[in-house]
Amino acid sequence: MILPTMLTYHHYELIVLVHQNDEEALNILVERYSPIIGKIASSYYGVGYDYQDFFQEGRIAFVKAVETFDERVETTFYSYSITCVRNAITSAYRKLKRSSGLDQLIDDMETIEPSKSVQYHRYAERINNTLSEKMIIEEALVDEGLLSELEKKCLKYFLLDNNYKEIATILEISPKVVDNALSRCKSKLKKLNDIK
Repeated sequence: MILPTMLTYHHYELIVLVHQNDEEALNILVERYSPIIGKIASSYYGVGYDYQDFFQEGRIAFVKAVETFDERVETTFYSYSITCVRNAITSAYRKLKRSSGLDQLIDDMETIEPSKSVQYHRYAERINNTLSEKMIIEEALVDEGLLSELEKKCLKYFLLDNNYKEIATILEISPKVVDNALSRCKSKLKKLNDIK
């Protein structure tokens, strides 16, 4: 049974208890962070995969993050755990994408002439507009010269449904820098979409 006072514990206090094999402390942490995990998992909604699968992958990664977190490392628990969750969900997405053949489609788009690339995009739009947009974004994220590293980071976190303030906190920069970076991304992606 969860003690009422445990519900008010700071997550660092709960982590200490988890490291002492306290299952109730772990349950409290999982419940606290489930909305954030769900938010990340839901960013893949609409690409043909089950939200619950991604949510479960995120929860498993979160539990591992709790168990492996070390306070001596110079990072916050929030940043560490959410990075673990995002990495796990992204890996699950990529694995499913590979098995469905989407990776091959994206790889083909990068190696064929521009005229055929347009045909691939039109084909993707007929299947699913969201898929087409995601392919353009993925192409931008792997292109070495299109987006700066900061722009790529801001875009990735934005696509995971973080607002400007959350991105600024995660990257330890000001919201204005995030705003400027995402404005540049929008402009560059629009040009890329026009070319396609």
